[in-house]
Amino acid sequence: PDTNQQWRIEDHAGHFGGSLDGMGKGLPDAPEEPHVLEFKTHNAKSFADMVKRGVYESKPMHYTQMQIYMHKMDVQWALYMAVNKNDDDLYLERVPLDQAHAQRMLDRAKRIITSDRPLERMSDDPSWFKCKWCDFYDLCHGTATPAMNCRTCAHATPTMDGDGRWHCEKHDRHLDKASQRNGCDDHNFIPPLLANWAEPINADGDGVTYENKTNGKQFTNSHAHYSSVEIASVRSPKIIGDATTDRLKFEFDARLAGEAK
Repeated sequence: PDTNQQWRIEDHAGHFGGSLDGMGKGLPDAPEEPHVLEFKTHNAKSFADMVKRGVYESKPMHYTQMQIYMHKMDVQWALYMAVNKNDDDLYLERVPLDQAHAQRMLDRAKRIITSDRPLERMSDDPSWFKCKWCDFYDLCHGTATPAMNCRTCAHATPTMDGDGRWHCEKHDRHLDKASQRNGCDDHNFIPPLLANWAEPINADGDGVTYENKTNGKQFTNSHAHYSSVEIASVRSPKIIGDATTDRLKFEFDARLAGEAK
């Protein structure tokens, strides 16, 4: 149907979704068959690889995206159009629905959404080339701290009853998508998120006490001690729990505020 609204699919109670580039009919090979439309731009090297190997081998993420859209829209075909940014050459490929592939990827998404800890790494070798290229290399293999928000907080869990909501056990309230991005003063990091540099040794209702592996000192992640805002603000965790830092914080009421980055 004609529409001014973008087609959007959702699954897993609103925690998973995406927007289609479009739906189309009238292709010469199947004029009456509806197709999911997917448009991507490529540099010359990527475009040449696409022409040589096709979307399944060259861009498996794009292939999976189309499979999930076809599955959710209940159509049997997608049309993939690649544009070479260097010379505007086009590559078009009709892609049939692979129902089993789509379901495997949706099952994987659910496993990620409902996991109470980070999933296994792609590789434990920090020198592996795919890890080196990843934007999250320092989180997996270094001592970086993730962003502070409700999704990284030990008090919050995703609910599976609709609207992509999470629930905060600390404050016994539902968190809409906007609230999830903000966090609050009672934020406590999910301990495995700090596992590269901090070992949990005790927990209570107010926070988690760790041993800092980079300096051998203990610290507590809580609003009254080292808040999540402070922990996330520093580039190197070596100063967290350090005697000088502790003295400045607890004798002079100082706060870490990003200067160490």
